[in-house]
Amino acid sequence: TNTAAEFTFIKYLSNDSTPTITLDFSNSFLLFFFRDLENHSKNQKLKKVFFAVRQFDNHQKMDRDLLNVILLAFFTFGYQSFFVTAQNSQPFVNKESGSGALGILYFTFSAVALTCAPLVYWLGDKKSMVIGAITYPLFISANIKSLWGTAQLPLFITAAINGAGAALFWVAEGGYINRISTDANRAQYASIFVSGLAGAHIFGNLSTYVVQQIEDFSWDRLFIACAIISFIFASALSLLKNPPTSNTPSVSPSVAIVSSIKMFGRKDYLLLIPCIVSYGLNLAYIFGSLPKRVGDPLQSSLYLTIFGFSYLVFCTFGGKISHMAGGNMPYITSFFGMIIGTFFVTIANSFSEPKFYYIIGSIFLGGVEPGLLVNISMILGKDYAKELSEVNAAFRFCNGLAIASGFFLAIPLSYNAMVTLIILLQIFALVVFLYRSKINQSKDVSYVPMVDQVDVEISSEEPEKIA
Repeated sequence: TNTAAEFTFIKYLSNDSTPTITLDFSNSFLLFFFRDLENHSKNQKLKKVFFAVRQFDNHQKMDRDLLNVILLAFFTFGYQSFFVTAQNSQPFVNKESGSGALGILYFTFSAVALTCAPLVYWLGDKKSMVIGAITYPLFISANIKSLWGTAQLPLFITAAINGAGAALFWVAEGGYINRISTDANRAQYASIFVSGLAGAHIFGNLSTYVVQQIEDFSWDRLFIACAIISFIFASALSLLKNPPTSNTPSVSPSVAIVSSIKMFGRKDYLLLIPCIVSYGLNLAYIFGSLPKRVGDPLQSSLYLTIFGFSYLVFCTFGGKISHMAGGNMPYITSFFGMIIGTFFVTIANSFSEPKFYYIIGSIFLGGVEPGLLVNISMILGKDYAKELSEVNAAFRFCNGLAIASGFFLAIPLSYNAMVTLIILLQIFALVVFLYRSKINQSKDVSYVPMVDQVDVEISSEEPEKIA
């Protein structure tokens, strides 16, 4: 107990000789324990000791954890760049089946995500990310017409496999970053990772834009190169180090799945669902409805490249503004980015020169995902620290289902109907999100000791006698 620990340290500090204390910091609970004692101990000398011990460990592991986040962002940038190329070219490469294939991908993603927690516990975060990432080159290769012809079945099958692998990767990734970060640097680490995604949008779309202007351009040659390079980057994720707590399964598979499902019975999580669903529909709009609205693969690649640069800019200050507006500023930025961005994209075709309006819209849309992802990562890491795999599974289930619904709805619905639905949900989600934030901030979080607190004077007596 905290009280017993305080007596133990009082005994050490009251001795004339300086004791040697060996602590195993691979146990993350020990660090939470020290932070708790540091915050709530009434003994100032003890508070300094606890603070010093935590600071010492933070310096020891800071470089290692920061390096792992940077590597994760870089490898994700590598394999996602070429998936972005395949995903955003679907309206042009597979005009009849592209939206359906992406719908299958994200629907499978959603269906599998809820059962991923036990797999992540069993495999560990790193292995889960490697296995999940390797499925992306499969979907890319299904777009090689010289290999498959015009058959749609390989595209749909690999889309389903990629969806399952993506679920495994993203559930593990959410747990990985939160396990190696603290409350102090969680927003920073999330921003670094999201910067990798921004780079993927830039490189994936820019390279597509450039190669389309080559005289003997071939989609097949592009997808062959994309599949090979994507596989190399996905495999490189095996170079990451596992966080200490991710190697050993802590719960049985059935308990993990039930825990993920039980998230939907908790009010605090239910209040997050409108935000998560809105997030998913926003992505379906950006990568599905926007290219269709533009109607030209070359111009679409250009606008999505601008979107990627804007995405990167928002990532750079996403962590820095995370404390503003009660910790809600990233989400508020995302909200206005979506509203203003869709407005400019919607009115663009009303003008004889729509390019300017598409560019402005793409710039504002760049702030949508960074703000949402940073804010959600902060909430999941802070409010569900003991259930990271389970809550990430529930989050990815809702998110994937929303993205799949967005791609499927884009088939029968007109563009204007789709935009109206997204904007209405966006407003509703913001109201619910701010309401949830207000409830959480108004909670009285206080330290409740396990035993009655008493004033203890340091003496040479044994701790047991003092107790």
